Amino acid sequence: MAAVVATAAEAVTGLGLGLAATLAALRSGRTAVAPEAGLEAFGVGAAAHVVPLPPTHAPDGPTRVVTPHGTLLELVARAAHGQANLGSVPREAVALMIGLGMVDSPAADLEAAVAASRGADGAFDLARFFQGGFRAIHPHWPLRMLNNVVVGQLAADLDVRGDNLVLAAEADAGARAFLEAREALDSGAALAAIVAGVSETFGPAALLRAQLRGTPGLVLGEAAAAVVLESEASVKARGVIPVGRLVGGATGFEPSDLGPGPSADARVRVVREALAQAGRTPDDVTLLLVEGDAVDEADARRAVFGRRTDLAVVAPSVALGHLTSGGPAVASALALAMLSTGEAPSTARGTPRALKRGGVALVLASGSAGGAAALVWEGVP
Repeated sequence: MAAVVATAAEAVTGLGLGLAATLAALRSGRTAVAPEAGLEAFGVGAAAHVVPLPPTHAPDGPTRVVTPHGTLLELVARAAHGQANLGSVPREAVALMIGLGMVDSPAADLEAAVAASRGADGAFDLARFFQGGFRAIHPHWPLRMLNNVVVGQLAADLDVRGDNLVLAAEADAGARAFLEAREALDSGAALAAIVAGVSETFGPAALLRAQLRGTPGLVLGEAAAAVVLESEASVKARGVIPVGRLVGGATGFEPSDLGPGPSADARVRVVREALAQAGRTPDDVTLLLVEGDAVDEADARRAVFGRRTDLAVVAPSVALGHLTSGGPAVASALALAMLSTGEAPSTARGTPRALKRGGVALVLASGSAGGAAALVWEGVP
């Protein structure tokens, strides 16, 4: 399968409103992970919230269904769309591939219904709720819980009408969105694709899901990123300057015996397959972006790279929290930026590592059920 070209990348994280701001914060050793009270029941004491967002200037009105996911997606996708000047690409030829964390209803959506359903003692009365309290819930509320509605609105806002899909709800799904976009471009079904990933919104439901997945104590974060991919032909026809290339990628599945996530063997297989697709070897990789939260990942890293000391290893989750489906998009955007600047900041408060311009970066991703994924990015010399 042919390589595809990245022509724009943007991100919003707990460290910055924009990819450049996030990278600068990482260089300075900052972290978005901070103590947070009231989380003891979930076995954690910290979280990484996204930075306060400005108005997105998205169309609004009585028929619009806005969610925290939608706000983040709108912000990063609009920015990447503009950077790549996709307005010059026929809208029917622009695909939209999204990795989306689980969607939760904001508590404020149900407050009026709860208040209207209280009994004389002030406690919630289920009978009163069904007698009429439920009418205080906006009729569009159920739509906020459907991830394809979020993406449909984004497509309408950007006026893109090509192939589209939503994959949920963990990091392996976020990585698969990039591979689906590459297939659409390689087959000619699209000339360009906006690939975005967004985390879950932090809250009790997200924390409970982490426990149910078998990962209590996981520090969750909030972030989103978008990368624009294009075919070589489209880039040449439009005279666009690339920011990198997606040259390989693979997914696989095999649950680990040690805990949630894929086995070390599954991780090794997808890495080797992705590198083979790219026509690269482990020795060609200069930058490795890991999740950093599983023994199997460390074992797989040693199996592939041995004890190399010249490999820059970055774990975005250390500074940004675990981002579920948003992780691969954020890591990919960071990888492209690091390859462009020639420097990889240390998320372990160490010395930044110099990178060869035009080098090769490998992004790892996994899902708690056993899915494994790897993406191979090449910088622009």
